Amino acid sequence: MNNYALKTVTAPTDEPIDSTEAKLHMAIDDSTFDTLINDYIKAARMYIEANTNRQICTATYDLILDKFPGASGDIYLPKGQLQSITSVKYIDTDGVEQTLAASNYSVTDSREPAILEPAYNKSWPATRLQRDAVTVRYVCGYGDSSEIPEGIKQAALLMVGHYFEHREAVAFNAVPSVVPLAVDSLLSVYKLGDAFQWYEAAH
Repeated sequence: MNNYALKTVTAPTDEPIDSTEAKLHMAIDDSTFDTLINDYIKAARMYIEANTNRQICTATYDLILDKFPGASGDIYLPKGQLQSITSVKYIDTDGVEQTLAASNYSVTDSREPAILEPAYNKSWPATRLQRDAVTVRYVCGYGDSSEIPEGIKQAALLMVGHYFEHREAVAFNAVPSVVPLAVDSLLSVYKLGDAFQWYEAAH
């Protein structure tokens, strides 16, 4: 059982590649399939995010916890590539939502996942004993398409090409094959583990 939740507040508005790059990769020179290709690009990006546990293009998330991890425990921020902390909010022992001042916590983003912890000589505040008592809102992702690693872009191109050529879930009269090994190889160096299972339940 996971004692945390991760909710998308603002979805990405960019993609790792565009239809022009995808059409060049597939040697297509007209706009007939642009809408379809754009749908495939989005699907490829979502697959890559799920496969690597990373946020590719900039998005905003809420990490929702039942409580702070002890007086000074670390909070690991999923999805990698932390850009900023928007707010740390909690329900105090009186049941009132409070916003923790930024001077009361610090962030380590020199490693992945990034770590949120109390500032030096500070402690996490007490919270009411209830579900979803703590919410950390943060922005993460590589940024726009110009900031995304080439390996991820190449994986997206391979996936879009595969989707374009194979538009059904099952291929008949074809030799079975794993799809696509090259994508897994490209993405393997970007995989980020899930270090968030340790949170204790509120009750």
